[in-house]
Amino acid sequence: MKTTFAELRTAGMATRDACALIGRSRATHYRHLRPSVHGPAPARASADNGQALSAGEREAVLALINTEVNADLSIGQIWARELDAGFNPSWILSPVEDSRLAADFIAEAIDRNGATPHTVHADRGTSMTSKPVSALLADLGVTRSHSRPRVSNDNPFSEGQFKTLKYLPNFPDRFESLAHARQFCAGFFYEYNYVHHHSGIAWHTSVRALRHRRDDRRSPPNHPHRRLPRPSRALRAPTPATVRRGASGLGLHLLRWAASEVCQRDRSLLRLDCVTSNRMLRSYYESAGFQHEGDVEVGGAPGQRDTAAPRTLISRYQVDARTLATATTDLVP
Repeated sequence: MKTTFAELRTAGMATRDACALIGRSRATHYRHLRPSVHGPAPARASADNGQALSAGEREAVLALINTEVNADLSIGQIWARELDAGFNPSWILSPVEDSRLAADFIAEAIDRNGATPHTVHADRGTSMTSKPVSALLADLGVTRSHSRPRVSNDNPFSEGQFKTLKYLPNFPDRFESLAHARQFCAGFFYEYNYVHHHSGIAWHTSVRALRHRRDDRRSPPNHPHRRLPRPSRALRAPTPATVRRGASGLGLHLLRWAASEVCQRDRSLLRLDCVTSNRMLRSYYESAGFQHEGDVEVGGAPGQRDTAAPRTLISRYQVDARTLATATTDLVP
């Protein structure tokens, strides 16, 4: 049969037709062409696209993971700390894409960050690959990194930020105008940086973790203020057994815990702030007994280059800490 197959191929017949005539599967034919493998299969060779870590970079990553301050942390927690706790130094919304605008935006973001990054990763859009941006990063000594060709989601930082933004309960179906989008983003980034407590950084806010990281660069190695509290010590409620299954009542439980902490510090009032547009959170605070003390405008849209953009309204609530700490009624979900 092998001789017949060879003669048919010599006569110029296609492999598919020759296999059909002699009754042999093409998979069997191609399998016989490959030599037998003894022992483990050789490692698959992949093309070097510039994204893989070098041997020296791998050693640097392992050395960072095994340091004393990171010994008891997960990879995700170390990642968050090394990325300056996810702090967003600047953002911009523009109706057009412009290379000069992109260069100014990156320069301002680096200035707000307080330190020049080692690498800036971006997509392969015309603005990010333009001469003004390339010249700026070259002057600052920043390494440029771009997404792989035809890979639209090759930037985990941007993709993670997009998901966090779009999964918000009050994210609108559509924005009525550019001003509406800027107003929404101003409130989001203010709350993300200054209000929200992130689980990956021991329940600290991004701005507090960023300040600690900047202090780390100026403090001696063994300085007591060089590190943030461990995640296991953060936000520990006094009686976790009272939290019902499914986290029902967890919010009120944490509010009572915060009120008890205020009382232990010989304070009488507990104040909480939230973005005025977050009606659900405002209603929750009011049902817990908080009194609305008024609204204030913050910054010219923190992190926003356009100072003429709408300001962010923040609602301030306060409650008598002792009354909340000793309350026995539950909130209506």
